[in-house]
Amino acid sequence: MHARGHSATEPGGGMGVLQRAYGLACDNLRSVEIVTADGAVRTASRDEHADLFWALRGGGRGLGVVTSFEFDLHPVGPQVAKALVLYPYEQAGQVLRAWRDLVPALPDTVSPEFVLWSIPPDPQIPAGMHGQRVVMVAGVYAGPAAEGAAVLAPLAGLGTVLMDASGIADYATMQGELDAAFPAGGRYLFKSHFMTEITDAAVDAMIACDAGRPNPQSLMVIRSLGGAVARVGQDESAFAHRGARYNLSIDAGWTDPARDAEMVGWARSSWAALRPFGTGGVYVNFAGLEDDTDDADDAAVYGRGARRLDAVRAAYDPDALFDVAARRPRPTGGPR
Repeated sequence: MHARGHSATEPGGGMGVLQRAYGLACDNLRSVEIVTADGAVRTASRDEHADLFWALRGGGRGLGVVTSFEFDLHPVGPQVAKALVLYPYEQAGQVLRAWRDLVPALPDTVSPEFVLWSIPPDPQIPAGMHGQRVVMVAGVYAGPAAEGAAVLAPLAGLGTVLMDASGIADYATMQGELDAAFPAGGRYLFKSHFMTEITDAAVDAMIACDAGRPNPQSLMVIRSLGGAVARVGQDESAFAHRGARYNLSIDAGWTDPARDAEMVGWARSSWAALRPFGTGGVYVNFAGLEDDTDDADDAAVYGRGARRLDAVRAAYDPDALFDVAARRPRPTGGPR
């Protein structure tokens, strides 16, 4: 597939609902057309400008202006089996422990997610449930839709089911179902930790942080890694977190500027409280604001590839034209 558009670069990896089956978005990148600081139009791939291609696969911003991407394709859909199960908020600890124990037993064709959120105003959900705090467990089967229900069924056995919206869905439509919950122009702050395990203490700490969540729009998400993500070599791309099994994301979303301090404070305090349970690594797409540098320095974001990434930036942008763009971006959009 060859898609044209405009971007600062390929993002910091690109997590998705099929990542354990097919890897991150950057793992499926075949080539990039990019305008570098000298005004030259270059094509970066494994065979051309390989150092630049390495950096574009997970290096965030600051390398140039991307004018097109070429990606590998995989057979998915158009119909897929999905799981979306809601559990009572009071069972959050029980469900998260059960989810944690289940994930290693599921095949790589499923990339399960665990979410603490409040039910958005979805017309398919009874209005009386809108805004109610719940536990959500989700997953998509990367295979024939008819096979998926049996594989996904264990996700509906983690507690007392409040609502089960699992079934067959159009894959392309499903990808945009949450867009309304993250409107353009909103105010967002996403912070994250990578984790190798979810201990009972981590479960309790996450739930305690979520208990102070200031509004229904904000949420906390754990995404499962491993599978195809872990099968890419540690030095094959600038994405530095191949050994992590989970990514925990603290997503603050709001609209009123008067709540900035409150919302930023919740995200930062929750991140700090959960820091002991992480690897020390941070996902560049969920790395906070520009003044969160103490929480997410280059070593935390890029690991041992940080110096190599600096060298690539210096080679293609010796005058630091993209210096501002090289800093971690302020999150402005959706949840990935």
